[in-house]
Amino acid sequence: ACAVARGCALLQNRLVTSSSSSSPANTALLVDIGGVRAPVRSSASPWLVPNNYSAFIEDQSSLNTLQWLFKKDTLKQDVFLMGPPGSYRRRLALGYCEIVNKEVEYIALTRDTTEADLKQRRELRNGSAIYEDQCAVRAALEGKVLILDGIEKAERNLLPILNNILENREMHLEDGRFLVAPNRYDNLSTQFSKEELDQMHLVRVHEDFQVIALGLPVPPMRGNPLDPPLRSRFQAKSIAAPPNHHLLSSFSHPVNSFAATLDAMNSSAHHQQKHQQHSTAKVADVANPPSISDRGIQLLMHLQKVAPGLDGGFMISSALPYRFSMTEKEQQVVQKLMQRFGIDSTPIELSATSSLTPNKKLWHLSREAVENANPSTTATVAINGWKIEAPAGAAQSFPPSSTIIPLEYQEHVQAELALLHSFGDVCVLGGKGCGKSVVVEEFARKMGYNTTHVMLHKDITARDLLQQRITLENGDTAWRLSPLLMAAKEGHLVVLDGLHRLNDTTTSALQRLCQDREIDLF
Repeated sequence: ACAVARGCALLQNRLVTSSSSSSPANTALLVDIGGVRAPVRSSASPWLVPNNYSAFIEDQSSLNTLQWLFKKDTLKQDVFLMGPPGSYRRRLALGYCEIVNKEVEYIALTRDTTEADLKQRRELRNGSAIYEDQCAVRAALEGKVLILDGIEKAERNLLPILNNILENREMHLEDGRFLVAPNRYDNLSTQFSKEELDQMHLVRVHEDFQVIALGLPVPPMRGNPLDPPLRSRFQAKSIAAPPNHHLLSSFSHPVNSFAATLDAMNSSAHHQQKHQQHSTAKVADVANPPSISDRGIQLLMHLQKVAPGLDGGFMISSALPYRFSMTEKEQQVVQKLMQRFGIDSTPIELSATSSLTPNKKLWHLSREAVENANPSTTATVAINGWKIEAPAGAAQSFPPSSTIIPLEYQEHVQAELALLHSFGDVCVLGGKGCGKSVVVEEFARKMGYNTTHVMLHKDITARDLLQQRITLENGDTAWRLSPLLMAAKEGHLVVLDGLHRLNDTTTSALQRLCQDREIDLF
């Protein structure tokens, strides 16, 4: 059995000194999980090794997946981790690279990803056109791990470009070079000198090069299924996010029973669908009940910890926005289950006379103290009697706007934003003209944030969100940070106005920035 440990202890408890040499200088460090060992590599570029991701590996299912990855690394096989939406697959892959000290080349695939983003991009330098290696080529030459996140979002004509590098470790490059598998290159080196091989433009692929693809199961999820020839190049493993519902047992709240029951219903429907796929009898389709994501469970835990007695309907609608993202039948399933556990599902709405139902109460937000006057400021806010630590801007506060008349309902929404902001980023949903921009502006003013507005439209690409292509005065090409990334560096509050207009694959380019506060640029 595999022992479970957290953070650095996970590494310390797994490191085993190799007995292949008695000299300390030649002693290799090994990571052992259930009898399967993997060497800890030396890194020439330690800044490319992931950091603080092994802390997320704390359960047996994650350790089993790590053990499987160790085996595939020993066999020099590329892998495909398939599972439900969320950050679990990415963090597991990055945690594996951190544990064995492997450098990573990461790319989030979207519909805008091109061949130049994977292989080589043409640049202007000192009046000449040159080709610069991109993530796939750099990983192949330097023995890094290439992580392809969102493989189901890529266009169908893009991934076959990697087919040859996956199968034979060979690839033709635009600058005339040809990547050759390490064993074949070593055989050629016995017949030709290094200079002769260089004249033939042959380049050796590093033996430690590995590809980890991350994707969703298509179908039933939306996306482009992998072509059979390409799919056969990977060793696939279906993984699911570790169950977090047992963590809710430390709090006594009807929401916990709701989440556990909803998860059980979803698991039952999944097994029933799986049974029907193997059955020859034609039976009625079984609809999947909605389920709260791993991130949603963590939000429920946070809300119960910082705001005891919080309304269950608000917690569920925050972790599972069923009114906006589900069909009518799925909404009925959620509402019936909420009624079963005595959770009020009616939202707070003001009538023409500004009256509320007796069981609803408006909140008010007040900022009491600031811990540090730096870009990572944390403020104490008072909401409905709760004292909550939440991120805040460097400014103490900004003067109130003379053009905005504060309304009680808007004050309540701002308090809700502050409560959710203490956990992470927030998505504000509402109809046209309902006052979303006003609420966000006032929230930013009270929390001491400078705001940066990014207007979105349907034609914007993932590249436009992150960086912009420019030409310098001397004619060289370069990349300039977008307003979004400039605001992220300076600690501003970014308002992505019109997020619903973007394509689904375009928004996926921001997932690592939103969830991990890290991102790989062009």
